[in-house]
Amino acid sequence: MTIQNLVDDDPDYGKYFWLGIGVYDDRVPMTSLYVNGDAGTGSLIYSPAFSNFATTSVQSGSIVHVGGDMLPFVQLGLQAAVQRGFLRSNDLSRYYVGGMNVGWEITGLNIGTIELANISLTQYTAQNPRSYEFNFDRNQEGWTTVFDVEQFVNSPQNGRWMLRPKGSDPQILSPPLMLDTTVVTKLIIRISNGKQSEEQLQVFWNTNNIANSFSESASFSINIKPDDSWHEYTLNLSSNTNWHGIVRRLRIDPVRSGNGDHFGIDYIRFAS
Repeated sequence: MTIQNLVDDDPDYGKYFWLGIGVYDDRVPMTSLYVNGDAGTGSLIYSPAFSNFATTSVQSGSIVHVGGDMLPFVQLGLQAAVQRGFLRSNDLSRYYVGGMNVGWEITGLNIGTIELANISLTQYTAQNPRSYEFNFDRNQEGWTTVFDVEQFVNSPQNGRWMLRPKGSDPQILSPPLMLDTTVVTKLIIRISNGKQSEEQLQVFWNTNNIANSFSESASFSINIKPDDSWHEYTLNLSSNTNWHGIVRRLRIDPVRSGNGDHFGIDYIRFAS
């Protein structure tokens, strides 16, 4: 794709840099970071390492899910373009996605086939946050286990993230978020609690994006059913007066004390 300056009165109007993902290279299993000028267009090419977007090489011959948050790499690519003299302004508000294309290079001595499916670019905002569906095997979508909990081998799998809470305070942590609390008021989670002895789930939040900065006053608890069935729960976070500002992180304590039995998450969604 091109990240292009589209501000009419800007002296760099129309200039851009290339932001691409090197999905396949027959010389290496996973392409590495590539930053260089493009002689043909006179623009910078910024291509992050493929490991930022997939855990499996396309050389495996299997269908590989490629996905991730492009915004951090837009920022890094813009910085590189300014530092190397391709662009003058690193003001992100001046740049837009100018275009998208899929391309490949192949020598005349080879025959190549490429199969693509379901290509999309979605904009998520503080008012329209993404949901977490765990539909791709071994992809936690940025969520991590923090304390007193471990995930099953190769989990998520078959659309569910299976965990094993153990110890006195199991915790999982969200990736960095932007949730506008004036619009986003509810968290919807579908879970299976196995046979945990504790029957309460607690969600913490903060507005400073610091992973270990959570307090009881900025949290919400619900009772959950201790069985193997899957249940959807809606947490009205706005009922706590401390649900305000732009929330940057969530921490979910699936149970107060784990007994080593399983705990599964089907999805985590947000609603107004």
